[in-house]
Amino acid sequence: MRKKTHIKIKNNKAFIVMEIINYSCEYCNYTTKRKYDLNRHQTAKHNNQKIDNIEVDKINNDIKNVNDNINNVNDPIKNVNDPIKIVNPANKCSKCSKILSSKNYLQKHLLICKGVSNPLECYLCHKIYSSRSSKSKHLKICKGLEIIVKPVEEIQSIQPQTINNNTQIILNNNCNNNITYNINLIRFNEEELKIDFDIQHLEENNIIHKLYIISAEDAFRVFYKKLFENKNNQMIIKQNLKHTYSKVHTGRNIWQKMLDDYIYHIIMHFISETLISYISNHTKNKEDMRYKQLRDYLDYMATKGYSYNNTKEIEKSYKNHIRSLKYLFNSFD
Repeated sequence: MRKKTHIKIKNNKAFIVMEIINYSCEYCNYTTKRKYDLNRHQTAKHNNQKIDNIEVDKINNDIKNVNDNINNVNDPIKNVNDPIKIVNPANKCSKCSKILSSKNYLQKHLLICKGVSNPLECYLCHKIYSSRSSKSKHLKICKGLEIIVKPVEEIQSIQPQTINNNTQIILNNNCNNNITYNINLIRFNEEELKIDFDIQHLEENNIIHKLYIISAEDAFRVFYKKLFENKNNQMIIKQNLKHTYSKVHTGRNIWQKMLDDYIYHIIMHFISETLISYISNHTKNKEDMRYKQLRDYLDYMATKGYSYNNTKEIEKSYKNHIRSLKYLFNSFD
């Protein structure tokens, strides 16, 4: 801010008067008290008018200099085009269409080429990722292309084989690899919201004595681990622990993605109901204290961890079982 002072005399008394000088724009009616604001205004609003005031000779000199530089810019273009002439189409890789500079490099490339033209493409499932780190993480868990299941009519026409007491079907894909399907795999009945687990292996190997010598929480965990050892019961797969969904078998080799918050409560309910039925069939004394304690605990697990007493403790136990099931389902192929 620019200020101007002068002395004024009034009634034989001297006064110091200070006046503020305003800066005015020479192109418009803009005024300001600071010279900095005026310069900024003229630069932003009247840049073209300033150029018009420059001497013509100066403009012409600048234009000549610009033209000289253009010639220099055009020179490297010839250099850029030169290497293209060196490329030989005969050195093109037949797998990924990449052109190598020599036959020697082509031979070395063919030894390691996996038929991927994009460096961010997975050579197993051919998905393309946004970065090399994402691709590296994916390769640790990638299992290749998803198998396309044939219609049920075609599956029934193939002769089944019995392997490890499980009736299975072996199909051939284009790579001549054997793919095994378990036709006894149980399903989630979405219409009736029902799951019928196969407990034949538990009937043959009675584990009731193990369930009564440990706590109810541990007994429940031991039971569902034994339950899912049977391949027929592995009707849910958790491919990635970070995902909020899992793949659920809904019948006829059809796998459907379902939210964990929806399907895991249903699975917990039918695991509890299956165990209740199991201990009831194998316990003679229904008045036994251990039986009642385990039965009460299973009732809580069948109703999303709801109880009148010890609500927080039961809810915590329920959530721990959900977490344990996710890790268990993540191990299924």
